[in-house]
Amino acid sequence: MPAGRPTLYNADIHPDWAWALAMYGKTNQEIADEFGINIDTFHEWKKKYREFSESLKEGKQKTDSKVVRSLLQRAMGYEYKERKTVAKRIGGKIEVVEVTTSERHMPADVGAMAIWLKNRQTAHWCDKP
Repeated sequence: MPAGRPTLYNADIHPDWAWALAMYGKTNQEIADEFGINIDTFHEWKKKYREFSESLKEGKQKTDSKVVRSLLQRAMGYEYKERKTVAKRIGGKIEVVEVTTSERHMPADVGAMAIWLKNRQTAHWCDKP
């Protein structure tokens, strides 16, 4: 007979829940708190339940890749369309009377460049060799 309390882990709930929380950028500690478990139990679940571990990885990777893409865009600068809508009250009703679209430029950001280079090319760009 196994020692200790029975596990709270539920294979029908926890993998999907973990994936969703990871997608929202929650840390392991925050996810453990959401589940109402100790961080040590969380790490045991990762080791013991493959589907749980895979769900966490998948959720984190998807969000991380979006952040990487955004950081790269910010580091290099980009073009975007800005749309402005003007609504006016005409005869007691509010109506859209003008929609303008203009090309805009977001310049490259030195801070984003530094973050990118320090993490991708540490041999050349780290603060302390």
